[in-house]
Amino acid sequence: MPLIHDIEARYGIRSTAYLRPMGIFYGGREIRDYKAQLGPNEIALHGEFVTTARARFGDEMKAAAGEKARLEFYMGGDVEGVCMHGGELTYNYTEKTHTAIESAGFRYDTTYRNGYYLPLHLPDGNGVKRCLTIGQHWADLSIKPTPRFVEELCSALAERLARAEREGGVFVPVFHPLYFDIGNYLRYPENVARLAAFIPRYLGNIGRMRRDAHYLNRP
Repeated sequence: MPLIHDIEARYGIRSTAYLRPMGIFYGGREIRDYKAQLGPNEIALHGEFVTTARARFGDEMKAAAGEKARLEFYMGGDVEGVCMHGGELTYNYTEKTHTAIESAGFRYDTTYRNGYYLPLHLPDGNGVKRCLTIGQHWADLSIKPTPRFVEELCSALAERLARAEREGGVFVPVFHPLYFDIGNYLRYPENVARLAAFIPRYLGNIGRMRRDAHYLNRP
């Protein structure tokens, strides 16, 4: 990520990194190290409320507050934004998710993936929620990994940026930096150990899923 931020700095761009403070692939030390190199960029929460509610907190409301507090502890500062993690075979979005986001005190979320470019406050009874909702508009995972990946990705990004500009709105692209340097990640024995602990559990969960299902907790 610091290498990516160096590229961004050449063009006057700042980005937000969504981190999982309770995930398996990195921990508090890595988050603190990254925070020390962050510069003007932002850290927000990559929430997995369903996953952590089941494993630790009991319900999504407590999970939202607990994940936010854990990331703020590692960072030594406030976390204002959240985007829900797709999960390792667990779908982390339910009808309670936006209520959990609101109750935890986030200022904004980028959970929805849609074609709407204007931020909005979602309805809440007779009023609206305090948390500002901003849509996601394109993700690198939306492009098939073919030899034309870069060309198709750049074309899609330019098209949606132009749409946002026409509407006077906000364009939110989504990238997954781990894929840019998986070799570097595997250089560290502790990361190999993390993957070794994760893979058997992941394969076991696949074995428990129905053939036509994409998630353990959703058809």
